Amino acid sequence: MEPLRGQLGRSRRLSLLLRNAVVRGERTSVLIDGERIAAVGGDHAADETIGLGGAELLPGFVDTHTHLGWAGRALFRVDWSGGPSLDEVRRARRYTGTAFWLLGGGFDSNAELPSQVELDDASDGAPAFLVSDDQSVALVNSRASDLMHLYESLVVPDDGRLYGGDARGMPTALVVPPPGRHRLRAELAAALAELPRHGITEAHDIATFPGELEPPEVFWERSYTDATLFSELELPVRIQIRPSLHRRHEFLGDSRVHGLKLFAQGGSGRRPGVTFRYPGREVATAWIQEAHDARIPVSVHSLRAHDVEETLSVFEGVSNVTAVRHRLVHAYDLAPGQVERIARLGLTVEAQPVGNAGEGIRGAWRELLDAGVPVEFSSDWRDASFAELDPLRGVQIAVAHGLTRDEALRCYSRGTVRPGAPADLVALDDDGVLLTICAGSETYRRR
Repeated sequence: MEPLRGQLGRSRRLSLLLRNAVVRGERTSVLIDGERIAAVGGDHAADETIGLGGAELLPGFVDTHTHLGWAGRALFRVDWSGGPSLDEVRRARRYTGTAFWLLGGGFDSNAELPSQVELDDASDGAPAFLVSDDQSVALVNSRASDLMHLYESLVVPDDGRLYGGDARGMPTALVVPPPGRHRLRAELAAALAELPRHGITEAHDIATFPGELEPPEVFWERSYTDATLFSELELPVRIQIRPSLHRRHEFLGDSRVHGLKLFAQGGSGRRPGVTFRYPGREVATAWIQEAHDARIPVSVHSLRAHDVEETLSVFEGVSNVTAVRHRLVHAYDLAPGQVERIARLGLTVEAQPVGNAGEGIRGAWRELLDAGVPVEFSSDWRDASFAELDPLRGVQIAVAHGLTRDEALRCYSRGTVRPGAPADLVALDDDGVLLTICAGSETYRRR
């Protein structure tokens, strides 16, 4: 299926020559014409030339599992759950600028808070309203105090602290603009901008389009990005979206949809197979069969071995299941015999090298690849940390657990550096990502 293009509009019908690149161990040049690689090797005239200084040139990284809406929200939000930190305020301020409120907090109500003067300095002109985890204490800076007219409506001490009803009342919390479309769009743009810094040229997002044909009985779409926002942005990466399987009838034949997602958990106790956001084996099998018949791949969220067991049982009930390559997502550990069943069902395993993956699944990557199972690495990115997002860190972990570097890199990419291939590329040197190119246009260059 074609990716959701939105405004992947930085692509220009111009030529670009990458000199002194290392491709498959050989120093060479790469000519890009428009959105595709025109030549590898030789000396060519081009509208622009970039010298790579011997950097390794690879296909761009593909992150097959992100939550960009969540990640953008986290970038804008001040997280004091680990304790008040002015550095955390400064970090969020770099994303919000002065156009948006600095919101969040989540600190213990007994924590020692910075002064309002210190918060003013860290927030640098942006209004800040930070609330404790129990909403009994809030800290506001001078800008927020002025916008809320607190000194006119409340008796507010000079240190910017509010307590009890003052921390959550109409003159405070309800004055802060709700997270409307303008903020959501800015949050998503901030998350997207981080992807090329890590060499990512394509991201698959757990996203959906607002509205449903009928009201659902269960709230299925946890952490789904509003996919309509992508079309309003200049995209630095290719985007594929993956709505909830329960809305499959809305997306049959829709080229914007790369696949559909289902939560599956194996359950325990007296009602195995009936747990959080899972409709049960019979319904799940029927839903997947419908998507399968429409040639739409389904990604099934399966955390532990008992979840994987349930998922495999579901796929074993799908007719002609190998005709579409469906996905087993997460699989933090696998039980004996499950690798062979995964291979027999023609599934792809979508794993996260960094984060919650335990030694069990990390040790199984070698076994999966040897069994012919495609393994695709991803981040499940959803927070303000970039550790999980970094493919190079994932490659290091995979190599430490039995994969070769080339195998680990292939788990993060789909393309190749050859004439005719899409010009989605990443250049790596000893310090990491040097240059990222998506659809023939430079989306990141380290300065």
